[in-house]
Amino acid sequence: MPIARVQLPDGRIARFDVPEGTTPDQVNDLAGKQFMIKQPPKQETQQNLISQEVAQTPAWKNALIGAGKGLGDIGLGIEQAGAGLRDRVGNAMALLGPIGMVANTLSKQARPAQEIQEDIDTRKMLAKPLLQTKAGLAGNIGGAIAGAAPTMFIPGANTAGGAAAIGAITGALAPVASDESRLQNIALGGLGGAAVPLAIGGAKTLGSALSPLLSSGKQKIVGSLLNRVAPQGTIQNLRAANELVPGSMPTVAQVAQSGGLAGLERMAAQANPEAFTQRAMEQAAARQSAIRSIAQDDLAIQSAKSAREAATSPLYAAAKSKTIPSTEEFQSIINRLPSGVMERAGQLAKMEGVPLTNDAGDITGNTAHYIKMALDDIIGGAGQQGVGGAEKRAMLGVKEALLSHTGKEIPEYAQAMSKYADLSKPINQMQIGQELLNKVAPALSDYGALASETGASYAKALRDVGPLVRKATGMKSADLESIMTPEQIKSINAVAQDLARKANAQNLGRGVGSNTFQNLAMQNIAEQSGMPKLANALLGLPGISRGAKFVYQDVDQQLKDLLAQAMLDPKKAATLMELAQPKPAGLLGNATRGVAQLGATQGLLGAFQ
Repeated sequence: MPIARVQLPDGRIARFDVPEGTTPDQVNDLAGKQFMIKQPPKQETQQNLISQEVAQTPAWKNALIGAGKGLGDIGLGIEQAGAGLRDRVGNAMALLGPIGMVANTLSKQARPAQEIQEDIDTRKMLAKPLLQTKAGLAGNIGGAIAGAAPTMFIPGANTAGGAAAIGAITGALAPVASDESRLQNIALGGLGGAAVPLAIGGAKTLGSALSPLLSSGKQKIVGSLLNRVAPQGTIQNLRAANELVPGSMPTVAQVAQSGGLAGLERMAAQANPEAFTQRAMEQAAARQSAIRSIAQDDLAIQSAKSAREAATSPLYAAAKSKTIPSTEEFQSIINRLPSGVMERAGQLAKMEGVPLTNDAGDITGNTAHYIKMALDDIIGGAGQQGVGGAEKRAMLGVKEALLSHTGKEIPEYAQAMSKYADLSKPINQMQIGQELLNKVAPALSDYGALASETGASYAKALRDVGPLVRKATGMKSADLESIMTPEQIKSINAVAQDLARKANAQNLGRGVGSNTFQNLAMQNIAEQSGMPKLANALLGLPGISRGAKFVYQDVDQQLKDLLAQAMLDPKKAATLMELAQPKPAGLLGNATRGVAQLGATQGLLGAFQ
């Protein structure tokens, strides 16, 4: 007979005779009987076989099998919970009489709760080798997450309370083996669901506590503060900020035109008055400098008048003694003169001590010039000789004809008039500039009051600029556009616009306050933590409050200094606001957080089962 060899549990090798054709399984049976070897239970044998199969299966396939189990467990858990509820309701209905008994009987047609329980126990036992592998466990958690994914879209799911509730429900619907507790699953599910939001809140609290101590953190705190009080579109306005007047750099409040930012700027100025006073003086000096570049000074005007006199006097002198031929054309012009003009011309000549005509009674260049000045007086409304619009236009036509004919007959006179007009324009520009300077810069500015301005007087003068121009130049029919260059008019208007936005910022900032300016570091911890009520409560505790004040004693002043710098530099403020803008979580971010919450729930449930 053949001899079989079998290794005993204690490691010894047993030899015994077996019949011809005995199979290995039969050998094991005979050895067990002969040497009293205890055979493993059937379930253990199945687990061993499954373990061998799992070990030989690729990881990706184990992951898929685990995912299928995770998805299947959801249905099985719901079925188990439903069966228990069904049996309790059915037993209660059986007490209601015949109809209740019929309903109870029908409910019994579904799979019995005991059978479901046995199924769950068996599945747990058989799945144990699979879940001991990383791939199988990951797949199982992934399947469970996929099945519970719709719960991520429930309102409040990302809050600690909402996540805990969803986790508890998930635990309640998980299949419960005979050696497990549904209440334990509910508790573990709730803890797992709340773990992620609580961890995120804790991380935010820690981050917000550290951020005031870091340069980047200070920038975000100040940027967040600006974002909270700024209206929509402020960043674009700050980015586009420019100097209306060279050297007058605007502040944030002057550019943004926002009551909240204007109020915040006033508070920042109170905390750092030196910087804002310096900026106000620079702005005032720049505006006055822009007008002074037009006005020059009295010496410059006198120098320009002397140059004009030197250039035109020889031409006028040469023209005065020359006569104008008494042609029919010239006589027609003289005949068109209104009454009183020749008398007025004679008066002007007499006052200057020169004759109106020569000994022959001819009309000279000198005579024509006095007639022209008499017409100017009447056209300009001097004395009681003011005229209406139609008559004024007629007189202007006569004057133009007289000057044209005189210039044609006496070229020196035409040259003198042209030269005089050209050289008068810069003088008139300086005269107007000086009048405007007197409007914008009060007398105190002559004694060093650089920030002293009278913007309202300047704006009022520009609203009705005609009288100012006539007063400055002595020209009765002059206007700003005909005298000033386009660049000068642009500069004059820029000063008015710069004064206007200064006034707007001051007016908007009155009565507008913000308590967000105080204790910036402490407030950041509370508001950025995600748990402001808890953080505020903790910061209010005497011991913690004293400790926080000690740690952040210099930080708040540093933050206020940074805020002041930002309010004085619109582009820097825009950069800080962009840096601090919250990044939207988006669908991917929310989904990632939801997956983390469900994963924490499933992981905690699996760790205790």
